[in-house]
Amino acid sequence: MKSMSVKKLFGALAMLLVTIGSAGCDDDDKSGRHLELSENECEVVQGSSITIGLTASGRAKQVVGVELNRDAVRDAIGNARHNNVKNARFFAADATQWITEAAAAGQRADVIFMDPPREGSTPQFIESVARMAPKRVVYVSCNPETMARDLALLTAKGYRAEGFTPVDLFPQTAHCEVVGALTRSQKSKG
Repeated sequence: MKSMSVKKLFGALAMLLVTIGSAGCDDDDKSGRHLELSENECEVVQGSSITIGLTASGRAKQVVGVELNRDAVRDAIGNARHNNVKNARFFAADATQWITEAAAAGQRADVIFMDPPREGSTPQFIESVARMAPKRVVYVSCNPETMARDLALLTAKGYRAEGFTPVDLFPQTAHCEVVGALTRSQKSKG
């Protein structure tokens, strides 16, 4: 049953969120393009499954979801309204371009969720994550091979893998989601 598998995935995410704690955010940017973030504030940037950001909304002052698919963004906005989540914003944009611009503008984040497509993330996205210097990265993957490649890049940027949870969303198939938690080391190379 797919809905039970999705509950398992969100359960694994919830376990990782316990360690995030509350964060604050200054919502001064009226352009809707980027938020001005300062130290100890939270931003969640992600790809193909922006509903995951709603899971973080209870532990963050501000959640930002980025997804190229406009229908997915519209659904996320509807889900936020339906669940009375008022601290979430969603943008229809290329996640790599969006986070590159945010990093170049000097924005910071406490936590970044990554949920890239099967091909994995891009080196430019990972470089931008490192520039934003989040204390924690949560990586949701549907392809362990590309996850390993991306984690090698994040490790080279000063992140350390804390743990992984496999989630079988598609029983009796070879596909398995993996949720991984990484933390920034004191000597970050970002």
